[in-house]
Amino acid sequence: VLSVYPVISSKIVGWVDLAIAGSADVSAQFQGEAPRFARPDATTGRFELAWVPAGNYELVITAPGRVNAVMTGVPVTAAGATTIGSDTARLAPPAAAASAAVGGAVTPPSADADVRALQTLTGDTKVEVAYAGANATTGAYSMTLPRGALYTAPYVAGATTFTFTADPATVDKYTLEARSGASTLMRDITLPVAGPADFAFP
Repeated sequence: VLSVYPVISSKIVGWVDLAIAGSADVSAQFQGEAPRFARPDATTGRFELAWVPAGNYELVITAPGRVNAVMTGVPVTAAGATTIGSDTARLAPPAAAASAAVGGAVTPPSADADVRALQTLTGDTKVEVAYAGANATTGAYSMTLPRGALYTAPYVAGATTFTFTADPATVDKYTLEARSGASTLMRDITLPVAGPADFAFP
């Protein structure tokens, strides 16, 4: 007996500014967790986040020299693809005026230790905007974060232009989350950070 089941690929498809096509990262996130992420095609700027479970997501775009940008309320359904823009309507986060380096050490060192940077939007939605693995021998980690505000834009079906606006609650504000095995430690920071941001697990 042969049984046939339909397989529907729920996904998010879009395009970023060609100037950041080879360096941007795009992710679909829910409460700061990213079930899917992608690097846009370096030539076309097109990205595809495939096999995304149905729900509403924050689409997070990060790139060197640009502010962190989030499109809120992006719907994904079992009906197929959610398309954002086109090759003539691209997501283009504004340039960042400055950036700041953040680093330190996770102790004791561990092969599975890492640190990620989160920002909290007005309304208490959290998004991950940076990630760094900790050195397995020394525990050292480092990342560069844009200063200023995170920018947001609401999802609008069929939009042909995108306008990101600054979220004042996020200006220079980040939460660092260190993870080692099943344990986590959190630390709120305001850029620039004086000295190392260390994490010591018991």
